[in-house]
Amino acid sequence: MYEGTAVTFNAVVALPEGGVAATTITGAGGQGNPNGRGAVWEWHLGRGWTVVPESEADRINGLEISADGKWLYISAWGDQALIRLMRGQLPAKRDVATMPFRIDNLRMMSNGSILAAGHGGKALCSCPDETWHVGRIDPTVLTVQEILRRPYVQGFGAATVAIEVGKEIWIGTNRGDRIGRFPLGSLKQ
Repeated sequence: MYEGTAVTFNAVVALPEGGVAATTITGAGGQGNPNGRGAVWEWHLGRGWTVVPESEADRINGLEISADGKWLYISAWGDQALIRLMRGQLPAKRDVATMPFRIDNLRMMSNGSILAAGHGGKALCSCPDETWHVGRIDPTVLTVQEILRRPYVQGFGAATVAIEVGKEIWIGTNRGDRIGRFPLGSLKQ
């Protein structure tokens, strides 16, 4: 644990044994871990907060956990990568896969794959050079199939989250006043 360190959390998941895991985006300005990169932290009753070994990456954002609680899936936005990290193993088992876009957030689908929403092109410019994306990640082999790619639109500047709702994918943004809804059957398979 980093004593006296101010931490601002972003994504949070429940741990099956109790407690939570959460991401910090960056270490800049005294937030996150001391080396200036984001990390995953776990909180457990009686132990408090600790940094998960080998979870550091540039501008971590989204976080998911496998159904059995053994694996963390971490979106390293700044590295344009997805990290799969086995919990509770030292040395840590860490796999990194480069993604075709910068992942903002992750959500599990009913079939066990992971939905990833994020940005491409000139990300976060709010201009015609920016694109937003949704991909379906196979968590066992860390491959991604891009299922949506759209240009910047006023009122929906970036896909920041995608979630399966019934037979649709709902997409949210942190830079707009609307949501996107797409039938699962209409998306690239």
